[in-house]
Formats: sequence, C-alpha cells, structure tokens
Amino acid sequence: MQCVLKILLAVCFAGSLFAFGDITHAQTWTQTSANTNYVWAGIVSSANGKRLMATVYEGNGEGIYLSTNSGSTWAFSYALNFGGRNVSTADGSRMAVEAWNGIMSIYTTTNCGGTWTQAGTPPMGSWNNNIRSMVASADGSKLFVFYTDGTENSGVYGSTNWGTSWSTIATLNEPWNSTACTADGTKLAGIISGSSMQVLVSTNTGVSWQPAAPIPGQSTPCILSTADGSKLIAADSAGLFISTNWGTSWSETNTAIGGEIVCSANASLLLGMRLNAGNGNYDICTSTNFGASWISNSLPEAPWAWVACSADGNELMATGTNGIWISKTPAAPQLDFAPANNGLFFSWIVPSTNMALQESPDLDTWTTLTNCPALNSATLQEQLTLASGNNKGFFRLISQ
Repeated sequence: MQCVLKILLAVCFAGSLFAFGDITHAQTWTQTSANTNYVWAGIVSSANGKRLMATVYEGNGEGIYLSTNSGSTWAFSYALNFGGRNVSTADGSRMAVEAWNGIMSIYTTTNCGGTWTQAGTPPMGSWNNNIRSMVASADGSKLFVFYTDGTENSGVYGSTNWGTSWSTIATLNEPWNSTACTADGTKLAGIISGSSMQVLVSTNTGVSWQPAAPIPGQSTPCILSTADGSKLIAADSAGLFISTNWGTSWSETNTAIGGEIVCSANASLLLGMRLNAGNGNYDICTSTNFGASWISNSLPEAPWAWVACSADGNELMATGTNGIWISKTPAAPQLDFAPANNGLFFSWIVPSTNMALQESPDLDTWTTLTNCPALNSATLQEQLTLASGNNKGFFRLISQ
C-alpha cells in the first residue's frame, strides 16, 4: 500500500508537470484533395480521426468516399445516389449510409469499406423515404433508425447485427429533427418539432421515452452528447443549452449558432456552423468553454454542409460545395489515473496522434511501457492498468 501511495503522489506531481494546454485559439484549416466540383454532404470520423467517410450527394461522382490518412487523400468506395446521414463505429470498421434512389435504403460495411451491402428491410417492409435520423453505439453493437411516416409504423428501430435485421424498439409518431446517443448506446435523445420544440430522452436503449425539461426556440435544432452521457447539449437559434442530468434540467449559454454542431468525446471542444441569416451561408467556428463563446475559424463563409471531429477534438472536418477541409492540432491528451486493486488505472481519450505511456524514476530518464492500452467503447478512452510491483514514480504521455 505504501508503494501505491508513493506512486499516486508522484503521478499527481507528474500530471501537473506534463499537463498540456487545451485549444484556445482559432484553428488552421487545409483544403484536402477531395474534388471541389462535387456537392459534398455528410462526413463521419473514427475516434482517432484516421478513417473518414464522406458522401457526394448529387451530380457527377455521387457515392461514398473514404480516407485512411486523416483526409490527406480520398478514394472512391461505392456508387450511391443521394447519400445522406451516415454513421461510423469508433474504429471505423463499420459504417452505415442512408441513401435514396426512388426509395430510401441503408447501405453498410463491416470491413472498413471494402464491401458495401444494402441493409435488411424493416418490419414494415420498406423505409418508404421516411428515415429521420440514424445513430449507433461506438462498438457497432447497436444501430438505431428514427422513422416517421404518420402511421403506427413510426418509431425507433434497432439492429444488433449492423443492419442485417431490424426490430421495433419503440412506437412513436414524432417529427424527429436530430438525435444522439451515448457511446454505449444505452442513452438516447432526440429533438422533435411541431408547434414548439421538444426534447425526448431515453435511458433504456430507446425502449421508453420521456419529455425532457423544455427549452425555448422553434428553429431546426441540433442535439449531441458526450461519449459517457455526462452532458447532453441542445442548440438552436435561441441559444445553446447543456444538461448534466440527461434532460431533467438545462443551463443556457445564451449563444446561438443556428447550424450543425459536433463535439469531442468529453465536449471540451465544440465544432459548429454559424448561420449568417443575411445570405444563408455559414462560417465554421469552435468553442472550448461549452458554447459560452465561439471563435470564428480561418474559413470563409460558404454553403457548408456537415462537420465532424475526432474523439479528442484535435482533428476537425467540414464538407461543402467547395470540397472537404481538415484542421489538425497536435494531440495533448489529459492523462487521468485512479487506484485499482493495489495498482494504478490510467486512462485518456482516444487521441488523434499515436501516444505512448512512459515512466521515469527521476524525470530525467524515460522508458516507454510496452503494455498495450485497451479501448473502452463506452467512454472512448484508452485504458491501462499497472500492477503495484511497478515502483516508478512519474508518468507521461508522449507522441510517437
């Protein structure tokens, strides 16, 4: 026990010594090699930002495009008409795309885009062009579709085999606008709109739903969640609202965005599209204080379509009529620790840069640990436990 206490104290010191600052300035963006003549739509990223999927919505080049190098290069993967909503697992091996070709369908891959297959049909036989949203758990064990056609078929459908078959989870005839789920897929939330806006929440994998506390506003909104569900964020033209109890109550930042928003795994970084009501264009902006203030990035106003980011928020992506743009910031993950069975439990958000855990007895000589961390798909963290027999006193993460 004394050995563990000694390590804990040393790690506390090392943690402050090697803590890296967060992103507090506007990002620098680079245009990728993606064809600027295409109308780019949805984009999603693996947790580490390496595997990306983007869709060309219409015109020449319609279909799915993939990148395996954080957007530096893109390769055509599959022809698809009017690709819309898309999702990816944390490792990027499983992806799903909603498409329309006279009738709505979902196409999936389980091998990083090597092959694509049309997903199985829902219980009513066809999606009938009425898919409103699609979300998935980080490990791919749960895929959800929110469907509304004004009949008793409206509701939430789920698949536990990545779209091969579907079952009815809940029957809800609601006009879904935006939905979100935690990384483990146990908590879901959705915004519905009608005469007023309403957030609905579920804490049992979508089986039952309850109204969240009301928030003002009637514009088309956006909702998102941290990986662990500790924060639920709703945004519309009235402002941005944050709940730390899954919708029971909200705090308001009073900062309106009016476009798509995504966040890092812990919401330490928000990436948004801010609407210019005068011309209908957006500018790309970021926030590092949960939306209290936003910094405009080095991109011009444009008809931006979609945004995405890596789990640590250090790789950002945006699509539009002018191609695909990427921002990369050197990763600086926070190294967290806790006692664990007479040892130490380390964790850090899946980084966009390869990181290694090092130890030192004196802050002078460092040795890289060969223990491989494991991915916790419920929190999007890399985790590693060291036994108490390890008597080194200082630890740090370093890029490889």
